[in-house]
Amino acid sequence: MPYFDERTLLASLRGFAGAAVILQHLNTQLVLGQPIDLSQHAQAVSAMVRVASRLGLQRRARDVLARNPAAAAYVPRARRPH
Repeated sequence: MPYFDERTLLASLRGFAGAAVILQHLNTQLVLGQPIDLSQHAQAVSAMVRVASRLGLQRRARDVLARNPAAAAYVPRARRPH
């Protein structure tokens, strides 16, 4: 992870959180069948990706079934890892 001073890190995290709130609002409008501005949606996603890449955030696969055996009942056997 690159070095950030505290103010820069906090500003980046606030920017990420702000973009996430905007994106959540737009997704809610979309689910409700309301029109959305696609360029605003794309800008929010792009901002989140840029900030996450600068912060070194990455998606990591987790074995959800191992952590929560009750979830195994909902996953078809064909899709379970061997």
